[in-house]
Amino acid sequence: MLYNAGLTLKLRQILDQDKLRFVFQPIVDIARSTVLGYEALMRGPAGTPLERPDELLRMAKACNLGLELEAVACKG
Repeated sequence: MLYNAGLTLKLRQILDQDKLRFVFQPIVDIARSTVLGYEALMRGPAGTPLERPDELLRMAKACNLGLELEAVACKG
């Protein structure tokens, strides 16, 4: 993906307006029927291509906003 000012602005708005969602998926030991922990999954705005984490991360990298995305994810 090439740099695009419009995409950068859109991603900046997503980051600044807290439009990322985080969901937690249990990691289960099926043999023991116990939850071992959880993995945190980041999603962009629902109903957009950026809902998919691969697209969200790719766009952040292309727009040089990868560190900002990581910082928001850590606060999430």
